[in-house]
Amino acid sequence: MGGKRPSVRTAALVVFAFLAAGFSATPASAAPTDPPLIASCLSQHVPSSAYTPAGWFESRTEWCRNSTLQAAEVGNGAGEFVARATIGVTTSPRDLHVHVDVKITVVSATGTLANPFLEIQLPCGGCTPGAARGRGATLSEWKTNGYASFDFVGKTGGGSDKAAKHKFHPRFILNQGIVRDGAEGMFRCDASTSVSKTVQGCVFPQDIPTLLYHVLSKGRDAVLHIQDALNHPNSTEPKWTGEDAGKKTIPRFLHRLVNPSKQRANARAAKKVCLAIDAHYTSKGEECDEYPFQSTEEGANKGDKRFSARPIIASENSSAGGTLSAFYASYRILNGDEFQVAVAP
Repeated sequence: MGGKRPSVRTAALVVFAFLAAGFSATPASAAPTDPPLIASCLSQHVPSSAYTPAGWFESRTEWCRNSTLQAAEVGNGAGEFVARATIGVTTSPRDLHVHVDVKITVVSATGTLANPFLEIQLPCGGCTPGAARGRGATLSEWKTNGYASFDFVGKTGGGSDKAAKHKFHPRFILNQGIVRDGAEGMFRCDASTSVSKTVQGCVFPQDIPTLLYHVLSKGRDAVLHIQDALNHPNSTEPKWTGEDAGKKTIPRFLHRLVNPSKQRANARAAKKVCLAIDAHYTSKGEECDEYPFQSTEEGANKGDKRFSARPIIASENSSAGGTLSAFYASYRILNGDEFQVAVAP
């Protein structure tokens, strides 16, 4: 905590608002340099969601938000205060450490609020505070150095995934006056063995990650199968019949399924289709490849026939399956978590 805290003023602080509104970033000074996530959040290419209470998920482990702080006092020497606040939270999928950067850019300060004391706090439910715990300073000091940081250690929870959700929100305190809390955010920490038997980690489950396959990568036959299922579903087996024949659709947004018996049921339903295609495919060194994957709620046993199955070379099937397993681990995809699938050249 830096700076000398001024005494409480006699003028009345009549408004202190935390507004999620778009603004243009001021030119960065030579030093200090914006942390990478703060720089991204202030980039001219940042989506409009960075200026909403929900904020912007740059990735499964990075979240930020841009906002405007406003305050005014009435009475002798009435003053006004406007500043811009950017908050960036970074989690780790490989441990329970969470880092937060905050940048304050002073826009204007007049009268009784020409040089107030501004303190930033960040309550985090269930977290253990680390070495960096925010900052309090006079406005002139914030103008010189507009940065503050926080460090936390998240905790895992109960249930099969040992998952716990941690809610946090920035808190801005001006001249020891009215406390105004920013919109709430949330990240999740887990020790799920469906992800890793040894590694714990934290992510933003609100972010929907993309499992991206490349046609020229290993497991090419499986990737081409996924590509056909997504882009040409009517060319796949089982055929779509009935009044809406020729209008088969197969989802690209899926939800992970970890229940072993339900996974086996998905595999059995897919194998019936593969056997109908070639009753001797296993003797040829092939396996039954299915999309959506058997480890998803949308698998072949769902009952709506919105899936595709075909025999492919066993090594190709195993390679694509390894990519899927690595994806689940890297993004800590737990049971029921949503993700999408895409194929690139």
